[in-house]
Amino acid sequence: MIENTLGLFITVVFLTFLLVAIGLGAAWRWEFKAAVIVFSTAIMISCYFSLVGLLGWPTPFHAGDSEQVLIHAFVEEPEKTLSAGGSIYLWVRSNEEGSTPRALYFPYRRELHETVTAALQRKNGGTSQGVRLSGNDPGGARNDSFSMFDMYKPRLNDKNQREN
Repeated sequence: MIENTLGLFITVVFLTFLLVAIGLGAAWRWEFKAAVIVFSTAIMISCYFSLVGLLGWPTPFHAGDSEQVLIHAFVEEPEKTLSAGGSIYLWVRSNEEGSTPRALYFPYRRELHETVTAALQRKNGGTSQGVRLSGNDPGGARNDSFSMFDMYKPRLNDKNQREN
């Protein structure tokens, strides 16, 4: 995953360098050359930071407070032998009809692990689960947290009950 991103980033850097080199050799005014250099650098940086969302990998970025529908979740517990922190992955979609699912990443925390496990058990029992994402605290600090809630449980007719 990192190798692909790095290769694409190096390609963009090379093309930007090539554009700047051609621009510096051209007989253009220096103001125009400086604008091309700044614009090329801005595009390179923008491309680098937008790669994660474009390639469909789980993203740690989510906007503000929003409610989503849980499709599935996966918990990767921390490895003590490798000193690797764990991860929690959520696949969610909005309540809107035809919305595209998103994969979200959260750093592992034991309380989030327990929340996800309980929600998956309720989901497997037939109760749809909602996810309330907490994006940022009012002070602007990052808050990697979420809560789960029951959306609805389908009502099934009792087989023994007869309609008159």
